Amino acid sequence: MNKVRVFASLLIVSLCSACMRDHHQLIANLAYLRSQPVEGRISFHLYFASDLDLDEVYSHLEGSGKIGQRLYCSLEREPQFSMGHVIPAFGEGTVERIGQGGGRYLYLSSLHFAETSDEGRSDRFIDQRRFKEILAGRRNVPCKVVMTAYGYKAYFSNILLLPADDLLPMLPEQ
Repeated sequence: MNKVRVFASLLIVSLCSACMRDHHQLIANLAYLRSQPVEGRISFHLYFASDLDLDEVYSHLEGSGKIGQRLYCSLEREPQFSMGHVIPAFGEGTVERIGQGGGRYLYLSSLHFAETSDEGRSDRFIDQRRFKEILAGRRNVPCKVVMTAYGYKAYFSNILLLPADDLLPMLPEQ
């Protein structure tokens, strides 16, 4: 009976994953513009540009309804961006279009940094000491815009490199 359940579960998972269609969209190139500190915790307003209108990525696809659009940054030494991977120390933020100019689309992300020790079931904000420890010796923090939509595989932009030297001086005084 146990083998039947395992087989049935595998069959269901494989059938459901086959239903997820590839979006076949161009992958956005992102460019860092600047950061501003947000009072209180390890949080920043991050300004960046994209060569594609991120709000339009899923708009032309049949039956799609965008579920979410977030900026994720990895504080891992070997960053990995994928749907099944939980990043233990990360940045996460909203993505809001604030303008357009010179063939680029301008965005703002309200980005905060946190960490998880239980595979993503909960997280806590990173304190200043821990943030400095993680960034020690690093030149940048890699980030990607990640979007999801009903019926389609997740969309990942190309990497945006957030300069560590821009963030460290903005940390609140302790």
